[in-house]
Amino acid sequence: MSNRQNSLQHGFSLIEILVVLAVLTILGGISYNYLIGGKDKNGVKIKTPYEAGKSTACLMNLQQVRLGIKNFKLADTDNEKNPESFADLKFPRESLICPDTKQEYVYDKETGEAHCPTLGHEKN
Repeated sequence: MSNRQNSLQHGFSLIEILVVLAVLTILGGISYNYLIGGKDKNGVKIKTPYEAGKSTACLMNLQQVRLGIKNFKLADTDNEKNPESFADLKFPRESLICPDTKQEYVYDKETGEAHCPTLGHEKN
């Protein structure tokens, strides 16, 4: 008798490998536009996660500035006047700049509103 061991194959078959590659290709094709950018079915540009994050940071900064303006008005209970400029709010300069385009927020002292000059950052 010979000491032959039955050799079992522990690898993947060609069909299994091809099925996995097909599934990964389909998933990659579906998610490509959302990860890299592109356009959806209606032709609207899809923001990449990086772009969406920068515009969200801008919105959060702008929300804090608007809350600062509101608090400034509430602190002056006699007049409830708007601050003359951003300097009256005593915010750090970095919070008064859009993190995406590095442009300073626009302030209208007549209405007491602050806005981002970058198009598309204030859309809901």
